[in-house]
Amino acid sequence: MENKTCATCKFEEAIGHDNCDMCLDNDAAPGYRTRLPKEQQDDINSPSHYTVGGIETLDFIKAKLTPEMFEGYCIGNVIKYVSRYRYKGGVEDLKKARWYLTELIAEETDE
Repeated sequence: MENKTCATCKFEEAIGHDNCDMCLDNDAAPGYRTRLPKEQQDDINSPSHYTVGGIETLDFIKAKLTPEMFEGYCIGNVIKYVSRYRYKGGVEDLKKARWYLTELIAEETDE
């Protein structure tokens, strides 16, 4: 069975250092968020599957949308997570809704 841990950064899902997503992500363009080791991952604030390819998905979305469109995106996600929390994700969905609301507040107040 092939070792799936990078010898350099100890990322558990790597197949050798040359193909390690974690090491490749750390070479991402300045200003982009990168994937954290599994023990440091935060599934609410920065899920690791959103940083594959060296750019946080939200950073890409924000770059492609106007400020008004991004506002709608955040509001839509708040509505989605609050509406489904009792039926799907429970408190984790409420935390995701709070994350998008915090992101919207930060955008509106330039925080």
